[in-house]
Amino acid sequence: MITYTNIVKTKVLDPLRVLLLAEFPNIRVSYEQEVDGGFPNLLVVRPTSDSLIEYQTSSQIRNYVISITYFERFGGSRPKNRLERITETAERIKRLLFNNRTHSATGAPSGTNWYDGRVLAIDYNIDLPEDYSGVELTFQCHHDEVTS
Repeated sequence: MITYTNIVKTKVLDPLRVLLLAEFPNIRVSYEQEVDGGFPNLLVVRPTSDSLIEYQTSSQIRNYVISITYFERFGGSRPKNRLERITETAERIKRLLFNNRTHSATGAPSGTNWYDGRVLAIDYNIDLPEDYSGVELTFQCHHDEVTS
């Protein structure tokens, strides 16, 4: 049987979730969309793609694309407040990820979790249930996966 590590989960998704939880302690961060779960706001982190950049002798450089979607229930609030809250959250996440372009968490397994991290796009026009507003950020990063 082969030996492997679930790189996308341990080196990208889990550290990204921890980073978002530290920055947004009052927002639930999940891997599943649970907008009907009674939460007033929610961050959903999901892998979009995992692609090979380059093979090396005993490793490979992989490119990961992650979708980060923020949902917020507004009820009767004015559209101006919605826009301001959604754009502020998107800008805050964008800055957080810029500040963590290379990420290696304390207590994490040895080495860098990811490098060359960047927000490629921010989409404010996403389909959501009634009374919700949201934004989707597309995050890309690289990881050197050693194979032995």
